[in-house]
Amino acid sequence: MAYQSDLFIKQMDFVNNTAASLITCKRANFLMTGSTISNNNFQDLLIDINNVEQSVISNCTINNNINIRLGGTTTLIENGGSLLIKDTDFDGNSNLSYLLRNNGNMTIVRTSLTNNSIKNGQLVYGFFSIVSMTNCTLSNNMFVGSNIMRMTGSRLSLHDVVIGVNLGLAISAPIVDCSKGHLAINNIKNHEGRDLVSCDEEYQCSLQGDHPDICRAGLSGGAIAGVVIGCIVGTALIVAVMSVVIRRRRRRSSSSSGHYKI
Repeated sequence: MAYQSDLFIKQMDFVNNTAASLITCKRANFLMTGSTISNNNFQDLLIDINNVEQSVISNCTINNNINIRLGGTTTLIENGGSLLIKDTDFDGNSNLSYLLRNNGNMTIVRTSLTNNSIKNGQLVYGFFSIVSMTNCTLSNNMFVGSNIMRMTGSRLSLHDVVIGVNLGLAISAPIVDCSKGHLAINNIKNHEGRDLVSCDEEYQCSLQGDHPDICRAGLSGGAIAGVVIGCIVGTALIVAVMSVVIRRRRRRSSSSSGHYKI
């Protein structure tokens, strides 16, 4: 833990440790480069860099870390200052509420977020903050009661981002749940087949971008449910009518056959 003292980590491996928090830095500068954080068990925050003046995580691998806390909110990295994440892989981290939670200024460049599991939270969450993602990939993550990104009172910029197929998302959930903020999108490859953002929400973010799915007109969750129920009921009625028609034809055929035999 570093408190009011700069913390620099270069080409180090943090493997197979158990702790409430693995790295904590308060009111100082934080730099981690060329390092691996893998197969650790933690209970609260894996990396806590709140109230840090300037932070950089560069060329790192952060994978297969597991939250072992039962209940409560757990976060892989929490930022409360200015954080730059670049050329880093987040892969296979599990049992998290949030992968990246930001209350400050977070810039993410050339970074992949893959095969992580999130429960009742988000992969990236911003609360009255600024988040920018450029040349990033978000794919093959598992969600339970969660969505990919949530921004509250925040400014989010997505540029040259690939959003692959993720598992467990609700049918009507957009990729970004955004309220009372601003969302800018440019050159997004959306392989999820869902809206990038829902536009029928109260206090919706202001929107800017070149992608056709940024605010695609579509059905609300309730409307989608109504359509599904209507299809089921309609199919059942069709089957019932066909059954009645077939029975009547069989009866007529049987009656006609009996008449010719006489």
